[in-house]
Amino acid sequence: FIEKGNLDIKRLLSSEKKKAIESALSQSNNNSLKAVKQGLGDRYSYGDIKLVLAHQRHLAKKNKSE
Repeated sequence: FIEKGNLDIKRLLSSEKKKAIESALSQSNNNSLKAVKQGLGDRYSYGDIKLVLAHQRHLAKKNKSE
């Protein structure tokens, strides 16, 4: 739903969590979920990371179509 733009990520993740995950993803060379999760620690779930990845894909598609 997030990737298609049907659900706003703000309803599921705080902006602090989203920013922390985006930062970890940008520092990851291969976007390995495991590496990102290990870097973030136990306060973040794989689901949280996947939500941010879906949001990034949505933004990329949106920007590509404009």
